Order: sequence, then C-alpha cells, then structure tokens
Amino acid sequence: MSDRGVGAVSAAQAGGTPWPARDPAALGLPASFDLPVVDHLDALADLAAGAGYLEWRRYRHAAALHTELVLPEEDRDERAVDA
Repeated sequence: MSDRGVGAVSAAQAGGTPWPARDPAALGLPASFDLPVVDHLDALADLAAGAGYLEWRRYRHAAALHTELVLPEEDRDERAVDA
C-alpha cells in the first residue's frame, strides 16, 4: 500500500511535484499576470476548462478504484438487506 500523500495534506501535488512549482507554460498558462484584459479573460476560460478536465480525471480514478476494490467483492457480499 502506498503512503504517498500521507503527512502532506497541505501540499497539493500531483506526480510528486507541487502544483505551484510546475512550469505555467507547460500547463498552457500564461507565465505572467501582466496581461491585457482580453488575455486575462482567455486565461480564465482555459482555467475553467482545465478545472473541468481535472474533475473528470478525479472521477475516472474513483471509478478505477471502485472497479479494482468493490466489484471483486460484489459476488461474495452476504450482508442481509433490510426490507
């Protein structure tokens, strides 16, 4: 079992690299906040799409965990269901 992330709850990270330490250009983000208004609006639209993508990825990982951990036990679940 992995202990990744244990004790590092306040340090948001993915792939072992904290998000603030990642290169903004590699993420498709402007490197500076000194931009014209239209570029700020474009960045906000891109960030909203990126947040949606990250949420989708989170659900995919949850689904993979369900498939890996719950479905194999489903056939052997002998708990009684109250009617």
